[in-house]
Amino acid sequence: MEWSEFSDLEVPSVHTKPTLLSQLGIDHLDCWTKNYVSATRFSSDGERFVIASQWPTYLDTWDGRSASDAAWLDQLLENPPSISLSITTNLVDWETIDIPIPRPEGLHASLHAAPRLVRMSLSEPGWLLELRTVTYMNLFSLMPTDIRESAHTIEPRRDGPWHDESTGESGMTVEWWTDEARRDLHTRFVSWEELGTTEELYDDYGFVDGRIDHPSSRISGSIIAASWGENSKQFDLPDGYTCCNTVWTESGYVRLSDRSAGGYKIWAFGPSNIFFSSDGTTWDVLGPITQENAPITSIRAVNSGVVAFRDLREEYAWALGDDPDLAPPTIYWLGDPDGSDWREIELPEGTALIEWLMANDRAPIDWPHMAVNGNIVLRIADNGSIERYVVPE
Repeated sequence: MEWSEFSDLEVPSVHTKPTLLSQLGIDHLDCWTKNYVSATRFSSDGERFVIASQWPTYLDTWDGRSASDAAWLDQLLENPPSISLSITTNLVDWETIDIPIPRPEGLHASLHAAPRLVRMSLSEPGWLLELRTVTYMNLFSLMPTDIRESAHTIEPRRDGPWHDESTGESGMTVEWWTDEARRDLHTRFVSWEELGTTEELYDDYGFVDGRIDHPSSRISGSIIAASWGENSKQFDLPDGYTCCNTVWTESGYVRLSDRSAGGYKIWAFGPSNIFFSSDGTTWDVLGPITQENAPITSIRAVNSGVVAFRDLREEYAWALGDDPDLAPPTIYWLGDPDGSDWREIELPEGTALIEWLMANDRAPIDWPHMAVNGNIVLRIADNGSIERYVVPE
């Protein structure tokens, strides 16, 4: 194969915009669990190249104790999030669309919603963006002014009391330290009314001790989709544990729920469910692809169908070291465009999945690290090399 000289082409400046953290001059934050990087995705369907970037990206893993981080978070939340989506057919001329991400309707004033762009996919009907949103409580920002102004670190006292015996009010007992060394301890009871929230909301969205991940109940999913050349619509995804993997087919939207949770094995909560919607508004639960207690790790669109994967290499990596061949083999299923009639793909020995798909007229649609051009498929392997497949006639 012969390669032409590389060209350095510009992309719309909105996709090179510095993160808000860097614009605010923040080069260090107290907790290593924070997300600093802008959410950017790019893809091509062979006719178009598309870039999607979210700005700003929120600190959705903040645990609610540090005064300095709470102040930065308040500044971030003053900037409503949006996604810029740029489309080109020649890598020179671009059409850029601005897509605001509104605050969820009816969200209580004491709560924040932190959306994050996690996936983009292209299909023959159009483009699809997938968002993962964490709903949580910035407890520090709800504190009375005198506590906020003096505290370096704040925590609810685990053993209460949760009621003021003199007034009968319910609330929480707060501990705060005015110094980094946590020597100067102060304690005070603060009612829920004074905090501007309720005990029920705090139980669901408040401080979680000893965890760096939010509980799955706080995580929701949504998609933003549009046919080529038309205005976009945003749809909420149904509850299905921690969110989603969604593809757009000629029949509608097929979604795989994610039943994993931080700190647990991927199969700890049983198999994931397949959901289907013809319009993105009403969703049907079709159930698991296989009745075995085996996780399906992802789904991808192909011509006239959907392929599901069970790939446990990452799950076994800690035990297998540098010998990935010891991991269970990847198992594949092929389903119809409406997420039904799943059957396991039996690959002939020595045949790669991509070869089987192309030979059966199931060309991949917008798979990561892969390009399809006629009967030629290029795939970037895990080691960075390019694998080239010629589809059998």
